[in-house]
Amino acid sequence: MAAVWQGLAGAAMCGRLGAALCRALETRQTRFQTPPSGMYGGWHQYMDKDLRALAGGRVAGRLRVRYCGNGDAGRCARALWAAIEAGAQAEARRQGSTDPAQWHRPVVKIGFAPLPLAEMQYTNRPSGIQQVMQFAP
Repeated sequence: MAAVWQGLAGAAMCGRLGAALCRALETRQTRFQTPPSGMYGGWHQYMDKDLRALAGGRVAGRLRVRYCGNGDAGRCARALWAAIEAGAQAEARRQGSTDPAQWHRPVVKIGFAPLPLAEMQYTNRPSGIQQVMQFAP
């Protein structure tokens, strides 16, 4: 997802917004707040609501304007798949292989402010709550 997210968010939202407004909005809110900074900010909330409405789902507080594909499900799907393909190709070039099993992410380390000498490898787990129970040498 890290390889395709920027393009995916752009494909879903920027067609309706236009390139200039899309760039201007990014100065106020990034498309995705990357780990390990929190992952709560970004465009995914708007995309989720727009895509669920486009798919015919019940959406509380539905957006007045449809963004992805200007409200056309076929155009939206084509734009999203094209963004996924472009992101995957870019990542394959960066990784030097078209086989995702061969791809590797750089190790991300996080530190803890009160203990500047303690750090650990960051792992993006889907549980939503992570706690450090103890440090050991």
